[in-house]
Amino acid sequence: MISVRLRPEWLVNNRLRIYREQLREEKIELTRQLLDIFRSPAGRREKEAIVQTMQLNIIQWLDRLHVYRKALPEMADRERALFYLEAEGLLHDVLVALEQHVQAYLSPHLPLPFSYATRVKRQLQVRLHELELLFRALELDERLGELVLRPVRAFLLSLDGRQYFGSLFYFRDLMTQLQITGILQLAHPAEFQLQVHAILIHFNFNAVEYYIYCISRLEALLTGHSFPRDKIKLLTWYIITLRRLPLKKTPGLLPSMPPIVEQLQEWMLEERIFLRNADPKNVPYETSPF
Repeated sequence: MISVRLRPEWLVNNRLRIYREQLREEKIELTRQLLDIFRSPAGRREKEAIVQTMQLNIIQWLDRLHVYRKALPEMADRERALFYLEAEGLLHDVLVALEQHVQAYLSPHLPLPFSYATRVKRQLQVRLHELELLFRALELDERLGELVLRPVRAFLLSLDGRQYFGSLFYFRDLMTQLQITGILQLAHPAEFQLQVHAILIHFNFNAVEYYIYCISRLEALLTGHSFPRDKIKLLTWYIITLRRLPLKKTPGLLPSMPPIVEQLQEWMLEERIFLRNADPKNVPYETSPF
């Protein structure tokens, strides 16, 4: 229906009420299909295929509606423009339902529909502002707070190219976790910075700037110890702590880059080897902080 009958040149104003009813019926049908997926005994792969086909169809429909609305003459009938917005809203509702109930089955590699991207960015902008206020209230290191929020701002401000579902899921989940943790830590702000690092490593926040920040902090901590043995104990403690942190099974911020936990562990292991070799007589090969 969307690709044929709703083209601007074929849209008949006195039939808009009928078109609205047909669109609502299609939304009900999509909702019914979603419920069928829940009840289906099919395996994960089959459910993924069904959900991702629905996801792709909705993307195509929404982008067509977006093009149709933008193609309207500047002085076009306001009723037509509102009709297209209403049609987009109905499909947005279906996408929201998919995200809420079957996000694990959605493809992160498909592009966000143009109108839906505008909607979710508006929502994330509000949460970004709330996080900025929370970071200040908890006195989070400004440099750390800035590098955490920088890719979020880039996602929100990007006007070129397409944004993808995977990026939306990543930033929204990361911001939610930071916000929840921050609110819980309001009574103990000193612990918040450590919690932020745990969250960033859990979400594989593998931005180059974050790696550089962590290394500079580690180097500063090592400088505070005079003896190689103490430096090795400190590095060993951090290596063991990193290994114990739970990691989220996602590609992370930059899928083409190695996981941040691997990058940090590699640097610390190499630094520990260097310290051991620097004074092998005084530094035992195995040193544990426990």
